[in-house]
Amino acid sequence: MFDLTNPIFFDADKAREHLGSINWPNGPVCPHCGETEKLKRLEGQSHRAGLIQCNNNACLKNFTVTVGTVFERSKVPLNTWVYATHLLTSSKKGISSHQLHRVLEVQYKTAWFLAHRIREAMRVGALAPMGGAGAPVEVDETYYVSFEAAGQHIGLVPGGGPQGMTSPVAYWHVPDIEAKLAEVTAAGATVKDPARDVGGGRLVATVTDPDGNVLGLLQDR
Repeated sequence: MFDLTNPIFFDADKAREHLGSINWPNGPVCPHCGETEKLKRLEGQSHRAGLIQCNNNACLKNFTVTVGTVFERSKVPLNTWVYATHLLTSSKKGISSHQLHRVLEVQYKTAWFLAHRIREAMRVGALAPMGGAGAPVEVDETYYVSFEAAGQHIGLVPGGGPQGMTSPVAYWHVPDIEAKLAEVTAAGATVKDPARDVGGGRLVATVTDPDGNVLGLLQDR
């Protein structure tokens, strides 16, 4: 049963201990050379939490329990990773990135990154070739790419590459996109990409809220 009060979900040090008990049931192991004896934990404010030094003369490298895992070199707190992993693996019907964003109280792009990296870690075997084995792949120029996930419309900002807007954006259906743009800008948002027709009678626009989050608006005519 899920214990919401378990400190591994809210304390990075406890999460690190938890991961260590799984990866190293018999004590730390250097991921670079396999050394188990000549290891020293580096303490103090000058070292990052959980850092261990391998004193094997053939190695002499530092490491933490996250080396070799999907958590390695991430600025996201380890307890957030553990919480996200639990949610993704225990949800019978799956969980959307937007739901992770709400539960974990992180930015949507952070939740999207967590979800995709954890799912990739759980994948078994190589990805199948695009188009199928031995089949040709035909690609047309893409202008607007989108999909629906758990009732949420997710899309790529049209022409967003030159602006550095290459991550998926959550789009909200609105009855009048121009009226909604006027409403959100009056509330402090900034228009990043004005309403434009992307074909099929669909209008999309993107704004940045006062906290810097990018949000999309979508109107089907």
